[in-house]
Amino acid sequence: MEVEESCPVCQSDRYLNPDLKLLVSPCFHKMCERPGPCPICRTILKRNQFQSQTFEDLLIEKEVLIRRRVGRFFNLTLQNFGNDLQKYNDYLEESETLLYNLIHDLDLKQTNEKIEKFKQEHRETIAQNATRQLTEDRAIQFRIEREKKEKQLRKEAYIEQAIEQAKMKQHEKQELIAKLVLLVILSSKALQYQDVQVDYSELEKHELEIETEILNQQDFDPMDGLYQQEIPYQVLSSYNDPGTLKFKDPEYNGYRAAGYLPKITYERSIQAAFTGLFKIKGH
Repeated sequence: MEVEESCPVCQSDRYLNPDLKLLVSPCFHKMCERPGPCPICRTILKRNQFQSQTFEDLLIEKEVLIRRRVGRFFNLTLQNFGNDLQKYNDYLEESETLLYNLIHDLDLKQTNEKIEKFKQEHRETIAQNATRQLTEDRAIQFRIEREKKEKQLRKEAYIEQAIEQAKMKQHEKQELIAKLVLLVILSSKALQYQDVQVDYSELEKHELEIETEILNQQDFDPMDGLYQQEIPYQVLSSYNDPGTLKFKDPEYNGYRAAGYLPKITYERSIQAAFTGLFKIKGH
């Protein structure tokens, strides 16, 4: 911890200099930004080669940077091996072995020679894959930017719609307030004229007397004469009909329920007979 928080070049630490800024060198040692040989591994350092630390663990920082720098050369795909899965897996295993050696400082000279040989043998394929990858990255970036713009447009449309709805609600509220104010004004005016009243009792009394007099002068007809017609016959109180002799028997009570009268039977029979005759005569 003391080595990480102190500079091996100027021997300053955060206790004496709280504003001390330690950067990561190309040899992955933390020190202040000063050119010259590294005091730990004697690697020649340049000012533009220093960079800020991203990860707390320097080993992870080293692995990320090496994979970013060297991994761009190991960009072959399965199609570059004729879809031969065995050859592609052997290539992946070899590339991971070389990266592991660089990360852990194992056989650096031999590892760098193999990487350089691989670059020379697959120069054209690496360039083509890099160009295709760059095109794909641009397409992805373009799609991301387009989605961001569409999202922004939808957000603006939603905000505009919300503003319009708020305006409509405010307008409706103002209209309601105006109607209430108008109602209050009309009500106050109505209260001012409540003392001015017209006495309609005498007129209503006179109209009622006229209606009563008209009703007393004529018979009441609930159907207002709708079914009134001349009867071209006269119903007698008794007929010499064998079918109705039992009505005259005082001991027969079969048709006397509910105020039944024999005259009703006579009237219905004669009405049915004459109705048929008058219809034929009318035609």
